[in-house]
Amino acid sequence: MKQSFFYVGLDVDDTRYHGSAFDQHTGAGLDFHCRPTLKGLLRQLEKLRRHVSGCAIRVCDDASSLGSTLQRD
Repeated sequence: MKQSFFYVGLDVDDTRYHGSAFDQHTGAGLDFHCRPTLKGLLRQLEKLRRHVSGCAIRVCDDASSLGSTLQRD
């Protein structure tokens, strides 16, 4: 069975994480922002998971020094 993926683009700055996703099946755009912590991001991704059941979520972030911290987390 072919697995479906739901891709989330993430922009990281000093004060917030900004996420944006596009559902290719419905055409809906989904945006969120949260505090710049791993806990805040995981909470938002869990909310997103409820909307895209059956799809694996993949997150891509910008290549900044702040994003490196997120990568390690």
